[in-house]
Amino acid sequence: MKVDIFIVGGQKCGTTALHSFLSEHHQIKAGKQKEIDFFSYDAQYKKGFDYYHSFFKLNLYEKYIEKIKLVDASPSYLADNKTHTTADRIVKYNRNANIIILVRNPIKRAFSAYMMYKNRYYGGREGWWFDWIKKRGGNPEDVVKRNIEDYRSFDVFIENELKAIEQNKSIECSVLKQGLYSNYIEVYKQYFKKVLVISNESLNKETDNTLKKLMKELSLKPFKKEFENHKVFKGKYDEEISEQTFSILNKFYFSSNKDLNNKFGINYTNT
Repeated sequence: MKVDIFIVGGQKCGTTALHSFLSEHHQIKAGKQKEIDFFSYDAQYKKGFDYYHSFFKLNLYEKYIEKIKLVDASPSYLADNKTHTTADRIVKYNRNANIIILVRNPIKRAFSAYMMYKNRYYGGREGWWFDWIKKRGGNPEDVVKRNIEDYRSFDVFIENELKAIEQNKSIECSVLKQGLYSNYIEVYKQYFKKVLVISNESLNKETDNTLKKLMKELSLKPFKKEFENHKVFKGKYDEEISEQTFSILNKFYFSSNKDLNNKFGINYTNT
């Protein structure tokens, strides 16, 4: 048994929606949970493939007669600090795997991630990020800890993260580097023959057409149902992005956005 399809990211780009859609396809089965994070965290990976496969169930009839494909959706596979290591582990596991990368306007993605972290902070989960990292075998000791001022303002959140980047330091609940899509896409293209890049905007606005194209790329039959106007998740925000911070982030992402547009025709350079 091998997992065939990997939705490797990006975070807050629609991976939950795509995972949900694919789970309803008659030739695809998802694992017991989304975000297994097996290949990106040493503590998970050291548990071995029997542990990994325990998240999936596939009998011989499904595998050889129905030709069911298994899907793993873990955004940490894309923007983790060790993307090369993660990609290398996946290719050694299944070099014929299909890699799917979702992208989204990186400024809106960063803001969406910030709102998620803010809601968790004010929901009484102040130390959740450090616990999450430790659980997966990471070492958060050298990470810059955020304070309450970060969660009161997106401007402050971004300002402090940019300072950390300038000092070559990691920061709790980072939101910026995950939007440098072109860098991560290039990593996966070095390892895999089939790397499919889908914009969150097309998945959201042209759901059925986007899924139809994806099924063709995966050599699978079309869906038996339609998903147009079917929203899996819609965020609620109590803040807006200031013009100053928007301008700063536009400059931060300019080079990556330009590269993404040149190679994949996905244009975030003027948004």
